[in-house]
Amino acid sequence: MPKPISSKNILRTVRLSEADVQALLDQLDAHETGASKAQRRQARFTFRLRGCVVHIQQPGDAEHKAYLAPTRDLSAKGLAFLHGGYVHVGTKVFLQLMAHRGAWTDVRGSVVHVEYVGSGVYQVGVRFDTEISPADFCEEAVAQRRRVLVVDDDPTVARLCVLLLRQLHAEAELVANGQAGVEKARSKNYDLILMDMEMPELDGFAATRLLRAGGYRGMIVAVTALDRPGDRELCLEAGCDRYIAKPYSKSDLAALLELPKREPLVSSLAGDPTISELIDAFVGDLTGRIRSIEEAYHAHDAASLERLIRNLRSEGSSYGFEPISEQAVKIQSILRDKFDVDVLEGPLHELLDLCRLVRASSPPPAKPPDSGDAPSG
Repeated sequence: MPKPISSKNILRTVRLSEADVQALLDQLDAHETGASKAQRRQARFTFRLRGCVVHIQQPGDAEHKAYLAPTRDLSAKGLAFLHGGYVHVGTKVFLQLMAHRGAWTDVRGSVVHVEYVGSGVYQVGVRFDTEISPADFCEEAVAQRRRVLVVDDDPTVARLCVLLLRQLHAEAELVANGQAGVEKARSKNYDLILMDMEMPELDGFAATRLLRAGGYRGMIVAVTALDRPGDRELCLEAGCDRYIAKPYSKSDLAALLELPKREPLVSSLAGDPTISELIDAFVGDLTGRIRSIEEAYHAHDAASLERLIRNLRSEGSSYGFEPISEQAVKIQSILRDKFDVDVLEGPLHELLDLCRLVRASSPPPAKPPDSGDAPSG
């Protein structure tokens, strides 16, 4: 595989100005149809590098040539870039991508699509030979990672599950019993909980009932080896949204991660480094605020609920989470009339769901599956 080479040997074939390149990329994005997006099997993220080093060896060439190409977007299986010349479909390429922490990663692939887009420029689509994690290279992909809590007392099964989830580019945490699962779910937001139903002391049935009784509305999937008639129904009656049987496969987990979901909510001020710490502190406090709002609602404590909603509206707006502030205004309007549980329920749940979608501006790196978050014994 080619090694990084001197910049003087890298060719620039796109002769447009930086502003013109940006305008062309924006135009390509604007003209992409919803149907073409729906046909994709992999999530694709905006990936704008002014120069990505691409090594191409066209048919008939004795050796590869290195080009500095503007990129358009990135997925786990491929990348699109702009090039000032036609590239034959099937041509082998090497791309040198720089990860967030500054390390170069060489990715091998093949050209699968070439399209002339104007001004002497072609859009080239590359399919990677081996999947990558887009979140290693693209901030937008970091925000899209699914957050999964694995609750399982079998260390072998649990570690394998975490490994598979991380191969699927999800953020996975592991706890070894139902009580720890309840505490984790109440202290941190997750997109999905994989709940083993057969555990000593507090089993998955009891843990799920505790969470639902406390107002937890996130997705919980029952994971169990139980296969008797009616076992599936028992899991659903306990409050689980879905059921998968052990042993499960990587494709089973992939299907769960692809369940319909809402997009994460990122601050509109996330690009401002002077406020990033304050944004992250606000995000870190949200789980506690959610609990306090739920408690005030269930206790019919109108004064406390109004105060909590007022503060959330003010700070949400200050830290760039406008959808939260807008929903909080709606609830304040309802509370000004009277405390009506039935009228409040829908708008309040929508507000709490928005809070659970919030992401920090600088997510922590994923831990390896054999780190301290795995159970012992």
